[in-house]
Amino acid sequence: MKIDKTKIRWNVDQDELFGSKEIKSQEDWEKVEKEAEKREGIITFHINVWNCTPTLIAMEHKKYSSETIATFDAPSELLVEAVEEAGGYINRSGIYPINQKVREWIEKNVLSDPPDEFYTMEEFARILKISLPTVKRWIKKGKIRAVKIEKTVRISKEEIDRLKGELK
Repeated sequence: MKIDKTKIRWNVDQDELFGSKEIKSQEDWEKVEKEAEKREGIITFHINVWNCTPTLIAMEHKKYSSETIATFDAPSELLVEAVEEAGGYINRSGIYPINQKVREWIEKNVLSDPPDEFYTMEEFARILKISLPTVKRWIKKGKIRAVKIEKTVRISKEEIDRLKGELK
């Protein structure tokens, strides 16, 4: 899945996206409707700390709902720093905003690579002549940087080139 860069909104207030508003009048309802229309179709990035594991996610917003459209294996320390900067704690559930460092990581590692330069784990294993269990183990240990798009794990060509050099 390719993220449409034109739909990304970087500086969006978390409360505006996820907060609930008390509606006491028709005027309040009309304000909520206008805000919802502005959200329709935008994509935002957040850090989800559900189960104490910080995960970088991309969300697409609908008029009255949002859905996670991709998760990314960003460096944990980068995500923890952003959550703490936002005044959050990893030991509770919630969604936190990204900071400038995370945005730079996204721009470099997610948005800059063309989609045809990503490989499945199976393709990656075949190219490097290693087993699929080894690829999975290396991803889990952080030796390979991978991106999870919908339900498929993808690895960039850059990672293949980097590991080819290490395996020689």
